[in-house]
Amino acid sequence: MEEEYQCYVLEHSMLQSEEYVMDMNGNVDRTGYKDSWTQDDDSYYFVINQKYDDTPAYHVFYDNFPLSADENAPIQVLYNKDGIQFLQLEKVFSFTEQESNYDLKPFEEIAEVIEAKYGMQPDGSTFCVNQATLYYMENKVGDGQYEVIPVWIFNTADNETGKILQDVVNAETAEEMILEET
Repeated sequence: MEEEYQCYVLEHSMLQSEEYVMDMNGNVDRTGYKDSWTQDDDSYYFVINQKYDDTPAYHVFYDNFPLSADENAPIQVLYNKDGIQFLQLEKVFSFTEQESNYDLKPFEEIAEVIEAKYGMQPDGSTFCVNQATLYYMENKVGDGQYEVIPVWIFNTADNETGKILQDVVNAETAEEMILEET
């Protein structure tokens, strides 16, 4: 599997400061908190994403979470001195070569889609594109069958709120793909 990974060092002091346990109703449950944190709790958190033909692969995480972000990586591992403590494996794909090339629209045409969406806001708010990355997006076409679509994923900051918005544009058709969280 060709993959791209990110590793985060989780020191016990940070883990202690971020600890949060919920009960069945979503309320804080302090009885579930760890009694003490030591260096033995230091861990590594790996997020692993697939690549296809040197291009990152993207899919909607568990068919519900469209954000292309580390927390939605298909493979996640928490590792410490005792070995693997957490392993999440969502969808991993086996890619096969296609017979023809993709016919991608010029990037300027793709960028116009985002400019039209955020360019002239009636309330005068402004937006700034922070990143645009070409991905291969897996799209379900049948039972266990997926096709790969080249897409541009834009991360755009709302300058008023600081919120990062994500937009997906089909790289072959220059049409925005609406991916909603359910």
